[in-house]
Amino acid sequence: VAGATSAMAARLMAYQGQLGDGMPRPDSPSWAMVASTEWSYAAASGLHLVDNPAPREGAGAGLSADLRPPWWWTVPRLVPALVNSVGFTLTALSGVAGREFLGKYVLAAQWGAAGVAYLAAAAASTQLASAGALNDYLLWWLSAAGSGCVPPILFFFERRAVQLLFLAGGVYLVALAVLGSRLNPGALEWVLNVGVSGAALLSLGVWLQVFREKVVMDTARLIEPYSKRYDAVWAELERTPASVQALTRLSDQMQRGRTRRASVSRSARR
Repeated sequence: VAGATSAMAARLMAYQGQLGDGMPRPDSPSWAMVASTEWSYAAASGLHLVDNPAPREGAGAGLSADLRPPWWWTVPRLVPALVNSVGFTLTALSGVAGREFLGKYVLAAQWGAAGVAYLAAAAASTQLASAGALNDYLLWWLSAAGSGCVPPILFFFERRAVQLLFLAGGVYLVALAVLGSRLNPGALEWVLNVGVSGAALLSLGVWLQVFREKVVMDTARLIEPYSKRYDAVWAELERTPASVQALTRLSDQMQRGRTRRASVSRSARR
């Protein structure tokens, strides 16, 4: 591999083919740009080199470029991956230890931490990215919104958490595929993979919800005869004065028992 620089174009080119008797032409397709005085980082992909010419500053002028990624590009790639790895491991261990209820808190904490990382990256890139770099940080805002949805679902919609998480994950991946197709039209394979995965999650979430509703309806239909018989027995008891009096005495005794236990509990705390 041979390298060459051009101060007029302010870029660093590398030759990717086999060298023959002479140096290949600068416009040969075997040359690839590996550095530039103008560049940007896109959240959906990575380093983008800009092939813009720069004025020559003088004979023998040097060209330096720091292509290290900014923190707002690195943090949302590393922190969520590390936090989710630890979180999923702890969730599995809580199940093995018979403390399944802890899994909800671990999952909420890990997705909350990932959401904070994405939100910080989105806010910082919005302020620090180059002009016109709206596409660079849309992914972080989308990821922050998706991660932030997980804790409320786990705490406030626990009975439907599985279905809702599948649906939310499917919507996120489909939106990510749409965003990726706009940011990087050439990444067709990646867009298709993400889009198909999102559609699969959406389909699974819808199927789980439909299956749950079917189970509930089938269960209600199965217990309907027993429920009617139960209601008939209670209606018969309520028509008998002796039964009503016995139930009233039983209710009073239970109420006195609860009051006594509460009183003993307060005394023990003192």
